[in-house]
Amino acid sequence: HETSREELVASHSSLVRQLRADCTGYEEELERLKGYLRGARRELEEQRQENSRLQLEATQQLETSMRHQDERLEQAEERYKKLEETLSLKEKEFEHEMAIEKVREAERSKELEQLRSLQETLSLKE
Repeated sequence: HETSREELVASHSSLVRQLRADCTGYEEELERLKGYLRGARRELEEQRQENSRLQLEATQQLETSMRHQDERLEQAEERYKKLEETLSLKEKEFEHEMAIEKVREAERSKELEQLRSLQETLSLKE
């Protein structure tokens, strides 16, 4: 009975040592996993910050681009308006010149008629 008790104690001691070794192994694995998790969280936070920075940068670039497009559009509208004004002035000048030309043509026609009349009068006198 004594042997059996010694064997049982030895077996129990061996089992306790094995359990302690297993626990130590599990604790080391747990610490390794916690370290991995901390690293993953740190990387995730860095990635979030980088994404935020990139999003802000892209938004600023888009706003700048839109502002430049608005400025170019305003400039184009101003040029178009000036061209319309210039065209309107040119059309008025042309109409004025045409009116003057009509008056001159009427005057020439009247002068020609007077010359013909004068010629007829002279012919009749001869």
